[in-house]
Amino acid sequence: MTTEVVGNCGFSPAPVSDEFLDDLRGFALHVPAGMDFRWRSVGDYLRAFDSRGTALNVIQLIGHGTLRVAAMGFARRRADARPSFAACRSYSPTASRTARGASPPG
Repeated sequence: MTTEVVGNCGFSPAPVSDEFLDDLRGFALHVPAGMDFRWRSVGDYLRAFDSRGTALNVIQLIGHGTLRVAAMGFARRRADARPSFAACRSYSPTASRTARGASPPG
């Protein structure tokens, strides 16, 4: 049995916000076939991932960079209360049932 931990380098495929979708696409260094960001939550992503079949177990972490992009794009400023709240709201409660944690900044 193989288990792979993903999302531990600051990037994860979810959460995705409509407002900053293009920013997230640009943040991904390599986008494999099928990663079209049509999902918005971690649960939606994992269902899409599983629908294609896989031979391994996946532990999904929420990338800190993805969380920031979902909340405020690449704004060159410190996250204030509004984006921070949006980021936290996008992480829980749904993500806390499907993701296994968050990757901290490097």
